[in-house]
Amino acid sequence: MFLTGREKDIIIRGGLNIHPQELESAVAGLPGVRKGGVAVFPASDLRSGTERLVVLAETRLSEPGPRSELIQTITALAATLLGAPADDVVLAPPHSVLKTSSGKIRRAACRELYEQGRLGTTQRAPWRQWLALALEAAAAQARSTRRSAALWAWGLWAWGVFVALSTVAWFAVMLLPSLGLRRRAAWTLARLATRLISLPVQVQGLDRLPAQRACIVVANHASYLDAILLGAMLPPDFSFVAKRELADAALIGPALRRLGAVFVERFDAAQGVDDTRTLQARVRAGESLAFFPEGTFGRASGLQPFKLGAFVVAAETATPLVPVTLNGTRSLLRDESWLPRRQSVQVLIGPPITPAGKGWEHALELRDAARKAIGLGLTETLPRALTAFQFRSHAAASAGTLSVDGLTARKHRSPAAVQSVHRLRCCPRGAPDGAGDQVMQKPMVPFDGSRSALRALEHALAELHGRADAQVHVLNVRSPPLHTFPSKLVSPDLIDQELRREGLALLEQADAMARAAGIGCVRHVRIGHPGEEIAACAAEHGCDAIIMGTRGMSAAAGLLLGSVATKVVHLAPVPVTLVR
Repeated sequence: MFLTGREKDIIIRGGLNIHPQELESAVAGLPGVRKGGVAVFPASDLRSGTERLVVLAETRLSEPGPRSELIQTITALAATLLGAPADDVVLAPPHSVLKTSSGKIRRAACRELYEQGRLGTTQRAPWRQWLALALEAAAAQARSTRRSAALWAWGLWAWGVFVALSTVAWFAVMLLPSLGLRRRAAWTLARLATRLISLPVQVQGLDRLPAQRACIVVANHASYLDAILLGAMLPPDFSFVAKRELADAALIGPALRRLGAVFVERFDAAQGVDDTRTLQARVRAGESLAFFPEGTFGRASGLQPFKLGAFVVAAETATPLVPVTLNGTRSLLRDESWLPRRQSVQVLIGPPITPAGKGWEHALELRDAARKAIGLGLTETLPRALTAFQFRSHAAASAGTLSVDGLTARKHRSPAAVQSVHRLRCCPRGAPDGAGDQVMQKPMVPFDGSRSALRALEHALAELHGRADAQVHVLNVRSPPLHTFPSKLVSPDLIDQELRREGLALLEQADAMARAAGIGCVRHVRIGHPGEEIAACAAEHGCDAIIMGTRGMSAAAGLLLGSVATKVVHLAPVPVTLVR
């Protein structure tokens, strides 16, 4: 057996297999041919359906006579060795034959240059190649800088317009005497803002809004700017429903009250009943309302679970429900971002949905129909189901001790090489030193599908990775309904069943992440105040830690402002880790 060469280098010509190495060695020994500067390769011949034999030889000969004699010699040599002459002999200057860094001839690359008619052109000097690469990199960086500068310029201009017009709008709302004038002024300034920042907004279906009677608009919630854009596109006679926390906010609260906004309580069930009666009374008086039934928004695309307040009011008052889809607002100003990005916005107003009757079941039907209509209009890419999980390292680069309101807290900061995850681990008063750093086997993770909750769950799974018999408990707390029905229409058991079904559906994502990480997962759904239920659930199931997100708020700010996390820290009998 004789080794003749590589299979990929074989040239098929007239049914014969030709190995180029023998001819290359013979041609390289001819006078006038540069040693190691010969390549024999095939070239496609469309007329004969076979391959042409091409010999590429480097030489320094420049006179026509010697070059012609060399070509004849190479042709004759090919006929002697292969039984047939070469179809084409190309004499090229030195360094025309392409080679690898180890000195192997790159026949395929030579063939490509031959078929493109570029053989014979010498490669540029290394310094010229480096210069070309540097210029290309500089041009790419300049384009990136130009795009970044344009993004920043538009974002800052948008902020300037917003600050200026919101100041004018605030004084107009606070000083104008009638509600109609105040709403008209706010509506006009909001539309003016979209024109000044050249924001492309497309509205479809305004004619679907009932003209002679009140209606209830429900829209998806994706950005801080949703209320402003929706208010600018809808007629100015709509009243927006907002969470009660905004009523106490400086500047914003008084302005919203002057615009006729309705504030609802999310956690106090008794107050929620009164709020629902107030909403029903205003709708029966002919007032149109606008809701964001998700109640909140996050960075991830898609729809979150709908709260039932808007649908209960529509069912009880037999008021048409109008679904509205907002596209593009999430990219315009995403959650946890402060710089807006210019983005086309689309407002799709769907056909009204008429309630089939009163009661809980009909409210659920309205909710499902509205969610389907809004989802059909969404153009943003929905998140794919999780099939894998990447663990993040949370090694602490620095540690300190912080005392807040009688609690001992240990603060950890992840290294710069790892995605930034800030943790504030709190232990109950009197806990021994190091209690917050004990090995966890059974943590509790409150989970509502938000980006903050996802980070907390990822941190918990990373902590449990590789620990035998480890188990994570995920909890979704459903707020009590903001309404009530006579017991003859619906039983409390039916309400609890529906709320728990929503919670379990939301926890499917957490369960999939835990399974992908190879860690057992137990799902819990409870109804009540989040802080109290989280602490009670962890105690009942013997969890040894609680890991939860902070909604993007810094740990110190959360403790000072009195968040759900603070409530959990005060009530929980186990260490609490806050992940931001």
